[in-house]
Amino acid sequence: MTAAILVLCAAGGITAEAGIGAVASSDRDGSRQVAPGASVAAMYRAEFWSAGIAGLVMAGSPGYASGAVAFPHNGGLNAWALLAQAGLHTAAGLEVRAGVGVARLVLVQCDCSENQPLHGSIAPAFALSLGMSRAMTTPLRPGIQVSAMVFTGVRHESGSPGNPSAASPPAESGLLHLAGHVLLTVAWDAR
Repeated sequence: MTAAILVLCAAGGITAEAGIGAVASSDRDGSRQVAPGASVAAMYRAEFWSAGIAGLVMAGSPGYASGAVAFPHNGGLNAWALLAQAGLHTAAGLEVRAGVGVARLVLVQCDCSENQPLHGSIAPAFALSLGMSRAMTTPLRPGIQVSAMVFTGVRHESGSPGNPSAASPPAESGLLHLAGHVLLTVAWDAR
């Protein structure tokens, strides 16, 4: 199956790219939640520009609002995105990409019981990335990508799961939330 996709990409002048690494986002307490991340992309690459689609998964622990339960760990970061991307790149391999599409911040939560998690529905998302890759004598092109993504449609409920009688901030909706990722990538570019 993978070989068939690579053959189709090469025949159509399409570059296939995959990446793995780490993603991070802050929770309501301001502490950082880090999770594994993975991406896939298919793009048309011309001499100095590219256009295509990309998917990103932030696959951390599920997290939940647990109340005063110490175990299991209830912090987590989960999200996904599907983006249309356009970029500019140099012959030396430096690339800047911008993306717009849909995403969902499934959950970002501290390992705590005093706050409800941030979560969202499927909503518009925006991304900006900077990457560096190195052409080899084969069609493979290894690289690194650093990106920032803005999720829209994020909210949290009111209340304190660990202490229901405590004063807590009111529910908020329509929030924007930032996440970042660093991925090691490999592209198949048979041009």
